[in-house]
Amino acid sequence: MRTLFLLDNSVTARSGLEQVRAALDALNEQGDAIASCLPQVLEEGFSARNADEHKTIVEWNSTAKEFLAPNSRVAEEAMRIQTALFATGMGRAAGVSDIQIAATALAYSGDTQTVTVVHYDHDFDLIAQVVPELHTRWIVSRGSAG
Repeated sequence: MRTLFLLDNSVTARSGLEQVRAALDALNEQGDAIASCLPQVLEEGFSARNADEHKTIVEWNSTAKEFLAPNSRVAEEAMRIQTALFATGMGRAAGVSDIQIAATALAYSGDTQTVTVVHYDHDFDLIAQVVPELHTRWIVSRGSAG
């Protein structure tokens, strides 16, 4: 079974921290690939402070990661997640980008590969409560990376 680690921007934003860098190095050794998806790349790009930094982010995402493109299956999964959140009284508990990232992981997981969302964001715990087949993992323990 192939393993992909889909990084949330909550991880890349903390990649300057030594403990997060060490955890990312360990992921590179454990998985088959680090993946990205459109909402994650857009979140990362939005955090750029200038055009040069944005260009670096976009280039790094296009060359250093496997890109999981949006498709109709991702859209179906996103609607399923949001519906499940509303059905449990948590309709606005997870952000739209996080729902899309989780939906991408679900859409690309299957018999031959598992896509695990790696994050530092409680929203993914909430999503996993209502969609338990979603694989998630904190990059480092909650509360340890600010």
